[in-house]
Amino acid sequence: MTETVSQTHPLVTLSLITTPLSEQEINLALGIQFSSADFSLAQGNVKFGLTGSTLQLQLQEARFTEFSEQINHQLPIEKSPTVDAPSWKIALPAGIDILKTNALENIELGKIATSSENWSIEATLTVEKSDLQITEIEGLWRHDIHPNQQAILHRKIALFLRETQLSSPLISLKVNSPSTSENTPQPSEKQISSLLKTIEQIKTFNNDHFLELCEIAALNPKLDFAGANLRGTTLRGLDLNGVNWSRVNLRGADLTDIDLSEANLQGAKLSGADLSGAYLSNANFKNTDFHRSSLALANLSGANLQGANLQEANLSQTNLNHCQLEGAKFD
Repeated sequence: MTETVSQTHPLVTLSLITTPLSEQEINLALGIQFSSADFSLAQGNVKFGLTGSTLQLQLQEARFTEFSEQINHQLPIEKSPTVDAPSWKIALPAGIDILKTNALENIELGKIATSSENWSIEATLTVEKSDLQITEIEGLWRHDIHPNQQAILHRKIALFLRETQLSSPLISLKVNSPSTSENTPQPSEKQISSLLKTIEQIKTFNNDHFLELCEIAALNPKLDFAGANLRGTTLRGLDLNGVNWSRVNLRGADLTDIDLSEANLQGAKLSGADLSGAYLSNANFKNTDFHRSSLALANLSGANLQGANLQEANLSQTNLNHCQLEGAKFD
């Protein structure tokens, strides 16, 4: 007899569907629906959603014998499961809005062999810093503030929401075992007051220097911007050696003479960005989008450019010595 267990969060509804195939074999399927959510803040409103998440299964007295590829045709899967680590990393490409889907039902995950009557499956859905995105903010500041200030404000609020409203794991389901549900956490008045104070400090700060704004917002420039929206920002000449900015959106940003050596920008969007004279040696740009960007005089020696899109990019006097270029797209 088919059994379905479900749990709902304002951002996502998750279901697991088990169907017996024999006494010791079951078919496991997934139901999922992603949505956007709203958060009222002072006199304003914040709209947000997920750009990714990780689905992980823990099996007791059971093991996968076969994985289905069906989920890869329904969701943007960045990392697929193994028998020892049955987890799926869902991740939209950088620069795309958020995950919003109609209800996806009966997505086959695979077949599972059970070794006793006491088998169980626990599914958790977790959200990392890079998986949460602000889509719209109304009533909290003027729309003509500098892109650097806006980017910092969006990131500060996104991480505030992850810390105060998104439990870890976001969802936890159990099949063939007692399951508990948790209420969505809410921020305290003290936390909201502190956030509003920080927003006011950033809005009224007398310059738009990115690292100084990070300091005001108590954001770590090396670790807090993976998956962030930094479109159109001005970061020229900054030392950002070794940052983890995977899946960051830097479309149209001014990155002239920046130091991103040893940095991780895998899957980032850099289309239309100006990286003239940038120091990018030994950086990870796997599957990064450089379409119509300028890399004139940039030093990319030793960088990983596997699968990168370099179509229509300005590569005048660019140093590409010892780069990994497998699958990279040029004109």
